[in-house]
Amino acid sequence: SSNVTFNGVLVEDDYFTNLELSNNQQNSQSNSIEHGIFESEVGSFEFSPQSNIPLEITITGSMGGNGCEAKIWTSSNPIKYGGDGGDQIVLKFLFFASTDDTISGNIGENAADCDIIEEVCSQWASSGESGETSLISINGINLIEILGSGGGQGGWFSCSGNFPSYNGSQGGQGSYNVTQNYNNSGLILMDVNYTINQTPGIIIRY
Repeated sequence: SSNVTFNGVLVEDDYFTNLELSNNQQNSQSNSIEHGIFESEVGSFEFSPQSNIPLEITITGSMGGNGCEAKIWTSSNPIKYGGDGGDQIVLKFLFFASTDDTISGNIGENAADCDIIEEVCSQWASSGESGETSLISINGINLIEILGSGGGQGGWFSCSGNFPSYNGSQGGQGSYNVTQNYNNSGLILMDVNYTINQTPGIIIRY
């Protein structure tokens, strides 16, 4: 098997905390490094740094769709709502890139919400779809798979008795997997958080 080479090296965790001060100092120097932000939403992306510099990489995964609403033939019974899609995962990494490195991949899209009302009888209405998967690579090597959150559960009605009914529950949280090449990539996982109702995307601060 072939060897995989990454050009990243590690830096102190407080690099970005001191970035503004560093910028002020470097602005007075003729060889200062230009800092900025690269942003990309749903779809493919590619970023290559123009200098050897640490990168703060934040990735927001996709969100599952709402479950379908449920009703029963008895008009006096209110509609039961489908659950919301699950919380989106947000990952933050640190990577010291060189000009030889290219960060690329594809950002998955949020799933559409169910916009219909299903007539059910002692069963759940249809659940929402899961959000699409995102993939992050460095130098063409796949490293991180970010799974979209699960779709919400559909509403439920019983056909008997006093027609007990329930709203659907929220879908499962988004998650991530790393490949066997991750440990040699130089990427440092700094934080894992969750959000909701956000557009998936990647932000690279340099």
